[in-house]
Amino acid sequence: MLTLAVLVGLLTGCGEYLFHEGIRELGILFFEDGKKVLHFLGPFYVVILPVIGGLLVGVIAHFAYSHDHPHGVAGIMEAVALRGGRLPARELVCRVIGSVLTIGTGGSAGPEDPSVQIGAAVGTTIGQGLKLSDERIRGLVASGAAAGIGAAFNAPIAGVFFALEIILGEVTGAAVGTIIVAAVVSALLTHVLAGPQPAFMVPPYSLVSYWELTFYLAFGVLAGFVSVLYIRSIKWFGEFFANLKIKSILKPALGGLIVGLTGFFTPEIFGVGYHAIETILKSHHLLAWSLFLLVATKMFATSVTLGSGGQGGMFAPALFLGAMLGGGFGVIIHALFPTLTATPQAYILVGMAAVLAGAVRAPITAVLLLFEMTQDYRIILPLMFSVVISTLLSEHWHRHSVYSQALDKFGINLERGHDLNVMQGVLVGEAMATDVKTVSKDLNLAELQRVFITYHHHGFPVVDEKGELWGIVSIQDLEKEMQKGNLENKKVADIATRSVIVTYPDEPVWVALRKMGTRDVGRLPVVDRKNPKRIVGIIARNDIIHSYQRAILRRQEVQRRAERWRLGHLTGMECIELKVSPESQVAGKLIKDIKWPPNSLLISIRQDHSQKLPHGNDLLNPGDVVIALVDSDNADKLRTLFQPA
Repeated sequence: MLTLAVLVGLLTGCGEYLFHEGIRELGILFFEDGKKVLHFLGPFYVVILPVIGGLLVGVIAHFAYSHDHPHGVAGIMEAVALRGGRLPARELVCRVIGSVLTIGTGGSAGPEDPSVQIGAAVGTTIGQGLKLSDERIRGLVASGAAAGIGAAFNAPIAGVFFALEIILGEVTGAAVGTIIVAAVVSALLTHVLAGPQPAFMVPPYSLVSYWELTFYLAFGVLAGFVSVLYIRSIKWFGEFFANLKIKSILKPALGGLIVGLTGFFTPEIFGVGYHAIETILKSHHLLAWSLFLLVATKMFATSVTLGSGGQGGMFAPALFLGAMLGGGFGVIIHALFPTLTATPQAYILVGMAAVLAGAVRAPITAVLLLFEMTQDYRIILPLMFSVVISTLLSEHWHRHSVYSQALDKFGINLERGHDLNVMQGVLVGEAMATDVKTVSKDLNLAELQRVFITYHHHGFPVVDEKGELWGIVSIQDLEKEMQKGNLENKKVADIATRSVIVTYPDEPVWVALRKMGTRDVGRLPVVDRKNPKRIVGIIARNDIIHSYQRAILRRQEVQRRAERWRLGHLTGMECIELKVSPESQVAGKLIKDIKWPPNSLLISIRQDHSQKLPHGNDLLNPGDVVIALVDSDNADKLRTLFQPA
């Protein structure tokens, strides 16, 4: 896998270099050579450029893009969580080309989404080509994402944490090695091709006074508020253009026209915006009102660009928003308290990280990204302070990040790389093991030691003389006692923990997973809700992973059945919802024992707020809700089966 990680890093670095060169050359072609061609328009020629890019992107989107799943970073997150990292590489490449056209012609977007897509396309192509397992393909896709960020921002460490925080959603030991190798290789290749210089040259500054942390606290609040505005703005304009009654192929061009008009008055909003950030970092004459104006216009232009169908990322615009917001805030604070505060440039850097963290909900990535982009570590304390405040408040004010918001549109709710909507339908009772090994509280510790050696578990439920749950004992409890050297006269009851975290058969597995996280344990006893001392099973992390994989298959089956329903709907079939009446013919019977009308198909069964696919051995209980597909001639016969006899 390390060899493959090196290959992913090299190919991603090359692709990233070509991508940036493409944007640069296209920018020269349109903004410099285009000025000569469109000289008759005078300064208004810049209005036309994003329109041309939008038209080209609209054509590519019409023929090459799929609209039935998330795209960009959100699409990669969805593929890693739900499809084993399998991505349509051809579509990713087309979206990267669309990003070159969007950004190169002045569209307001960032390079990181296409950079991640380049790496993900490399990773998934290699993984699928070699017919690797889902787990290894996920690792290669995450490695490609890390390499993409590392190359795009010259920040390999931030790339690693981006892959772990956002793409995978958790730190997994198996993937960390390949992710680090790919990110480092990609960054080294970028150093060779483009040079080792940081993204921004930072003037000297320092934290003037610890009282200044009060201002950074206030700025963190402001940054969190702007982050939420940014997230909601992207969503609002996306919905606006989706509902606009014009052909989809023309929407990116319309967005380009709006961005062109905006850029005519504020040209700093065109493209990625790094040049504007560099300018204010070097300037000693900043106007707060003009910087705040750029916050508003850049947010508007980015939302229009992406909402209308333009391609690109949301990282760089968030950095731009934070820089301008921090600059304006810093100008005001430094004017009011010149002896207590640093220059506005310090707030510019803190603002970049704070707004980014609030928008993407990846605080570690944001902090490390700023360190690596500036190669300056002197403002660590206020930087982390503002980033944490911004992230916490952004999460409090708005549930979704810019990425999870895109996933939510497709009914996907990820936590730690898993879809909670999928896990909501899987109960602990379905995933747990019923063969539970317990130990008596009166068992001596020497015998307990042999039990641990025999079963290779890290802990066992402890029961009393009635066989009821009494506590839990772990291998760490035993090791502590062994260090004291006295096992002869000790029993399990002397070292076991009485406070036991338990779960119930009717809880979703994600609730059990959260309970495991509170104590960092790998297994939980499952007890009867009516009698919490009666053990009915045990559930481990592996059981949850396996149940999640089964739930993915179940979801895919539901989607296939939904397709059949749509097909039936077009051919005159009816989709009806039926509730099992206590006196009906189907109550208390197995599905396979019921004589169903011809041309009828059961789609799903809802029992106690959980949805499941129907099987022949399922028992229909009063109160269950059945969704079925049936032709019009037999619909009344089907309804009769569910009505009181």
